[in-house]
Amino acid sequence: AAAAAAEATAAADATTGQKRKDNAAEHETAASAKAISSADAVAEWNRHAQAAAQSNRDRYESSGKRTIPKAKKVAVLLGYCGTGYKGIQRNPGMVTVESVLVDAMVKCGLVLEHEKDKYERLDWQRTARTDKGVHAARQVVSAKLRDIQNGTEALNAQLPPAIRVFDIRQASRTFNCKAACSGRKYEYLCPTYAFTPPQLLAVRTFRLSPESKAQIDSTLKRFVGTHNFHNYTSKKSFSDPSANRYILSFECSEPFVRQGIEFVSITVRGQSFMLHQIRKMIGVTMAIVAGYAPDSIIDLAWNQAKVDIPRAPGLGLILNEVYFDQYNRRITADKKPIEFVDFHDQVEAFKEEYIYKGIIETERTTNEIMNWVATLSNHSYSVIDGSTLQSDGEDDDDTANSKQAASKAVPSGASAAALAAEETTSTAAAAAAAALGTSTNPDPATASSSSSS
Repeated sequence: AAAAAAEATAAADATTGQKRKDNAAEHETAASAKAISSADAVAEWNRHAQAAAQSNRDRYESSGKRTIPKAKKVAVLLGYCGTGYKGIQRNPGMVTVESVLVDAMVKCGLVLEHEKDKYERLDWQRTARTDKGVHAARQVVSAKLRDIQNGTEALNAQLPPAIRVFDIRQASRTFNCKAACSGRKYEYLCPTYAFTPPQLLAVRTFRLSPESKAQIDSTLKRFVGTHNFHNYTSKKSFSDPSANRYILSFECSEPFVRQGIEFVSITVRGQSFMLHQIRKMIGVTMAIVAGYAPDSIIDLAWNQAKVDIPRAPGLGLILNEVYFDQYNRRITADKKPIEFVDFHDQVEAFKEEYIYKGIIETERTTNEIMNWVATLSNHSYSVIDGSTLQSDGEDDDDTANSKQAASKAVPSGASAAALAAEETTSTAAAAAAAALGTSTNPDPATASSSSSS
């Protein structure tokens, strides 16, 4: 019995030992399989990474670049004739200045193909939004572009002649051209028959009288300073703080003749402007001088009630200058100021050849402003019954900073004087303004200068 028990115990031990060996073998096989699985996963990941890297290399090697250029924040200084474009801002399905500009940037390697529709990735911003048909002699766009070496020449080679880039300048990493802009100056090139009295027919041979010119000057001066401009835009109530804007100057040149038509150049400078604000200020000025509206409409429009105010056509409107006084004072020595002083002659030649000529030719062929003058009698120039004005579905030139604009737009007393001093004494901006002062009129030989501030 003892021997049998010992034999059974030995057999059990042998069985247990075998099970242990089998379990160990199973664990070893599982570990080996797990290791193989991890290795496959790493290899698969590496294959994807290598394929992506090769795709990038192929993309840039095909364009002659051996490495992927690093994106840098830059300021693009440009001008454009707005005729034929649905404004500057990208609008899917529409031909805009930005859509043409970005396509050209892709072609010359400043923007990657997969980035062109991702404006937030490019950190894209424009200084001022111009509407359909509105022009810009000096506009600035800030963005992260890939390779700015010889970028200006390469970009212009891909752009139509009516859009011209004057320079691409490296900016600070956080530069936002809309937020950094301390002021904007617009010009309105206006045929003087827009001031034709109701009893006369608007014709191209109309000539502005000295009395009417004096009335234009006195009317424009009434807009200077801080006012509530809610009646000069849409979607703004009287109580909206952002409806308060500060106008630094508003002036009219002496008349001059082009292609048999007499024109004046009206310039306005301020911190920022709301949608249609400038066109409505000029529209009501035309109505007052021509005799369609009473002088009192300007004081009436400062009040809470909505007033019927005509909006002048966009054809003659030009973004003429943008100012970055504070930014230019803070930049480091390795960066150039954001200004057009170095390109004054180029800008004026471009403005003369494409913008002025385009406005005059368009007016001669379409009579856009002349036909608009005939609608001045359709306005009541009085309080509108009840409802607010309808939205045009567009934003202000500084919507993103409306609260900031509102807080800055209500200077009074010493603060207003300080702001005016800052606007007029910055050395860089003053140089640009001084250069502009003798050339805001298309024909210096026939028109006297218009001061920029």
